[in-house]
Amino acid sequence: MSKNKKIKIAVFLSVFLILCCLILAAEKKSGQNKMLTIKGQKFWVELADDPNERALGLGKRKNICQQCGMLFLFEEKSPRGFWMKDMQFGLDILWVEDDRIVFIEQNISPDFDQVMKPPFSVDKVLELPAGTCQQKGIEIDDRIEFSWQI
Repeated sequence: MSKNKKIKIAVFLSVFLILCCLILAAEKKSGQNKMLTIKGQKFWVELADDPNERALGLGKRKNICQQCGMLFLFEEKSPRGFWMKDMQFGLDILWVEDDRIVFIEQNISPDFDQVMKPPFSVDKVLELPAGTCQQKGIEIDDRIEFSWQI
């Protein structure tokens, strides 16, 4: 094999390895973003599955896209209280047991200062931009389809 051909192969392999590393880094960074579907509507959600992520939630952000949200995952089913601490935009909050919506609070103002805690045991809570449920016709007892294994 000629020296020129060896150099081309080495350059190709180097570029290939760099691209693989960049792809893996991007996947790791966006690995917490998942897609779910409600009534045929797709939403990209960030997962909040540890205590620090759950405590911060969407607080301190200026906004999120209309097809975006945050899904809070819990290991055990229990009544879950949510607040609007440090929120800068309104929300619809959906309490979810397995894949079924059991309770919804709509159009919650960012300055709402009480804890919302419906008497249902849930293992997930989904936050969407205020008005989403009304616009998309999302209701209690609707099912959520997850594009990944929970």
